[in-house]
Amino acid sequence: MHSEELISNLSYTPRIEYIGDLNDPNKHPYVYASRDDANTACQSAGYQGLCTKAQISGFERCAAGWLWDFKGYWMRNARKGCGSGTGYQTWGNGKVGAYCCHAKSEIDYIGSLTDPSAHPYVYTSRGDAENACLTAGFKGLCAKDQIAGFSRCAAGWTSDWKGYWFHKTHKGCGNGVGFRGWSGSKIGAYCCGTRQIPQIKYIGDLDNTEKHPYVYANRDDANTACKSAGYQGLCTKAQISGFERCAAGWLWDFKGYWMLNARKGCGSGTGYQTWGDGKVGAYCCHAKSEIDYIGSLTDPKAHPYVYTSRGDAENACKTAGFKGLCAKDQIAGFSRCAAGWTSDWKGYWFHKTHKGCGNGVGFRGWSGSKIGAYCCGTRQIPQIKYIGDLDNTEKHPYVYANRDDANTACKSAGYQGLCTKAQISGFERCAAGWLWDFKGYWMLNARKGCGSGTGYQTWGDGKVGAYCCHAKSEIDYIGSLTDPKAHPYVYTSRGDAENACKTAGFKGLCAKDQIAGFSRCAAGWTSDWKGYWFHKTHKGCGNGVGFRGWSGSKIGAYCCGFASKSAGKYIGSVADPSLHPYVYGTRSEAQGGCEAAGYKRLCYQSEIEGASKCAAGWFLDGKGYWCLSYYSKFVSTCLACVPRAPEWSPNVFRQKRLRFHKTLAGCGHGQGWRPWSAGKAGAYCCQLEKPKSMLPLCKAHGEIQGYREGQGGPSSD
Repeated sequence: MHSEELISNLSYTPRIEYIGDLNDPNKHPYVYASRDDANTACQSAGYQGLCTKAQISGFERCAAGWLWDFKGYWMRNARKGCGSGTGYQTWGNGKVGAYCCHAKSEIDYIGSLTDPSAHPYVYTSRGDAENACLTAGFKGLCAKDQIAGFSRCAAGWTSDWKGYWFHKTHKGCGNGVGFRGWSGSKIGAYCCGTRQIPQIKYIGDLDNTEKHPYVYANRDDANTACKSAGYQGLCTKAQISGFERCAAGWLWDFKGYWMLNARKGCGSGTGYQTWGDGKVGAYCCHAKSEIDYIGSLTDPKAHPYVYTSRGDAENACKTAGFKGLCAKDQIAGFSRCAAGWTSDWKGYWFHKTHKGCGNGVGFRGWSGSKIGAYCCGTRQIPQIKYIGDLDNTEKHPYVYANRDDANTACKSAGYQGLCTKAQISGFERCAAGWLWDFKGYWMLNARKGCGSGTGYQTWGDGKVGAYCCHAKSEIDYIGSLTDPKAHPYVYTSRGDAENACKTAGFKGLCAKDQIAGFSRCAAGWTSDWKGYWFHKTHKGCGNGVGFRGWSGSKIGAYCCGFASKSAGKYIGSVADPSLHPYVYGTRSEAQGGCEAAGYKRLCYQSEIEGASKCAAGWFLDGKGYWCLSYYSKFVSTCLACVPRAPEWSPNVFRQKRLRFHKTLAGCGHGQGWRPWSAGKAGAYCCQLEKPKSMLPLCKAHGEIQGYREGQGGPSSD
């Protein structure tokens, strides 16, 4: 197999961007006279360098550019002004743009994490290199083919190889363009995968953000401020590598900052810059939603040492709404004097010497058999909303006399139904509401008028509000995608069900614990189970509230993960986007438009449900659009979709204020689908085949219209 074929089959594809003049994006992009100039521009734009020829296969641009091993562009379809062929189009002499690959956050070559200025050949085994990549915040080592185009004259471990890739003949770096193998035993590491480092924020005075940020005299004050800002605490030194700020701050084990490039007023060096005495700001890590230490979910006040196995701890993390257990390295900086399971270790990380908590800054192992759990991954708990009267949001919310009324109201509000008791843990509201298995609310801190305790607060008789879970776009039960009206028991294997979920726009199958509260009397595949969850005793649906297992071989599928509506796009004419978008008279014409725009297919209606677009378009299973109507207490009107005006306007998704007529029926007939029968329409396209920039299509060689997306690079936030 050729290297081009290998790369095209990778699940990982480097981010690609076509660039021209970085100082003037509106200028014609043909500005680079040489490959070196183009590569330098890519690095300035936040990329590691140029792409290889193989990497732009499928990335259609009618615009010539430099690559490491090619000069030209790639076309899916022949088009006037873009050459007569398809595939790779060669370009001759003269200046062109640049095709940039590998955003700096998605790949790197690393050596010592404790001394980045030392020679990088420090890893004697693949395992050591893999651990270093995880510690540095990457998913792990790259595969050999993933480093193609990432030009470094430095040997490193990959998951399946040792060596490096270089773009030219150079003394000491080998000959030609391509891979160079290595036999030495001590080398660096090539790390891949979008950084998994905790969310980082640099803060100063929280009460006055315009004030100079150097306000914290000691580490404890800075850590307290981080917690007030919504973070678990300070970062470690290793965690801010790559997070460039010309601003000194406290960390658990360092005081200073990190610089990618030397800059006037920011010191003369690169990498870590040490700071001496005096007040500084604070580097905060671990947003509170992305990591936590948990004990018993049913009794949060009890001693947290309750899990006797890694499996029990993993399940608890998922039930609590996390992706699972953290890896050992992910809890660095998350200071807790409490032993817990991780996916690969038992223990904890602490920031100082303290009686009963060990000495120094760092990890402490644990040998006991019953401990807590360190949970990671942005919370996967369903989106939660507390509601009262939907027709009058200013009215007191205690309006639902029973669970069924509350559940019906949740569905009207765009949710799949009520929450379970476990799901509102951490969702603080001093307001009683119905849940599937509870009536009450949850409090983080005791507060006047909200009861004297913390945690779950029970409520007695009388009407209350409703706690609604599972926005309709984030979970669904599906059967046949081609015939949604047929009986849904169509999937004979977990793999088939998983593929159907992805086709329908979800991340994949739900885990068993994710469907808790999503009440359906219908068996379906999950990633780790077969069955369903139901909220009451019902003939044919089992007894009580909870999970029901299933042994049959042909069932439906429970799909989770916010439906990938952002991957869908509404289009009109691909050749001339300035035209009114109602250009497709048939479904096949609309499918052709999607393919020309770089998408695999038309969307199913279910894939954009909840995404309000006031524009009629073709789907695989219909024609129309989806409209969200809701009452706004701020303007005492309904905000609702209305069809486009006949004349084309750049205001694509129009909304119109309508008078409020007591019920949602007056709000453009409520939220939902609007069918369209009046001839031509646009197209709703799904499954983008390759990342696209916003560079419009060429009218002719040497003449590019429109604008280009902003450049990458270190965030200014």
